[in-house]
Amino acid sequence: MPKVSVIIPAFNAEGTIVDALVSVQEQSHHNLEILVVDDCSTDKTKEIVQSFMVKDQRIKLLSTSFNIGPSGARNIALDVATGMWVTLIDADDLWTSNRVSSLLIYAKLEKVDCVIDNLMTLDHSSNKIHGLSCFSGKNKPAILTPENLFIFDNPFLNEEPTIGYCKPFINVDFIRRNYICYDHRYRFHEDFIFLADIVLIGGKVIILPVAFYIYRLKISPTTGEESPFSHTTFNLQSLFQASNEILVKYRNKLSKKALRTLLFRNKLFLINSHFQEQKKLLINCSLLSVMKLLCKEPFYIIIKLLYLRRIIVKKLRVKF
Repeated sequence: MPKVSVIIPAFNAEGTIVDALVSVQEQSHHNLEILVVDDCSTDKTKEIVQSFMVKDQRIKLLSTSFNIGPSGARNIALDVATGMWVTLIDADDLWTSNRVSSLLIYAKLEKVDCVIDNLMTLDHSSNKIHGLSCFSGKNKPAILTPENLFIFDNPFLNEEPTIGYCKPFINVDFIRRNYICYDHRYRFHEDFIFLADIVLIGGKVIILPVAFYIYRLKISPTTGEESPFSHTTFNLQSLFQASNEILVKYRNKLSKKALRTLLFRNKLFLINSHFQEQKKLLINCSLLSVMKLLCKEPFYIIIKLLYLRRIIVKKLRVKF
């Protein structure tokens, strides 16, 4: 039975770390190494983890001397992981009890470097599963291509969570041979950047048609209220910067189709940045400047109307 390293980065997670740890402990696959990285929490996160360590020797606590962010915390655990496979769970999320055993079966069967399962979304208000992501075919695993990665992680074409929120199940030897790690410069969308490196460097990645990961939504679909537990932050500027860096780094390796998809994605991000400029100009009553921007990017009007339609539909669902 191969050892699997489980990384749990945690910062001020006292409200959810117990549920996350228990869902990992209750895995049907028992040969686990559970690496909790406390990133200078100011609450009782560390004390809670230490209480678990007394009864479960599989749990190891790693601590940072100062807050280094989610990417740095993940890398600390990756550096010391001793398992054949490694995966991750955020401290505010959950797993089904068969996640590790199921992903192991698929990894061996398909002979891949990385396996991704879909996400069940949890509504914190009702404490019930709200929905299910669909990043693959309905009945069988699908290869994650670069173009599909860029499509499934485009926040203007998909509702959150996008594929960048998925937590891959990865062969440790593969990431070490290819020197893949989390980019410590990013405190937002670090999982997408990590997954992009795996796919674009040539890793064989499959997406399963099933979900074993339970993702806690930041906003309740039933009440519209923000979760007091979720640490998810959407940062368009960070995502735009990451996409541009991916374009520079991998441009010569991308197929024409993947390149077009990435360029289109970056175009949407640029258009949205123009929208932010327009908002500022409108606040300052600079109507002429707003019109100039609209003339510069007329395509923006269509995209923004589609985006607004999606928001309105969401609001109506919450209301009724």
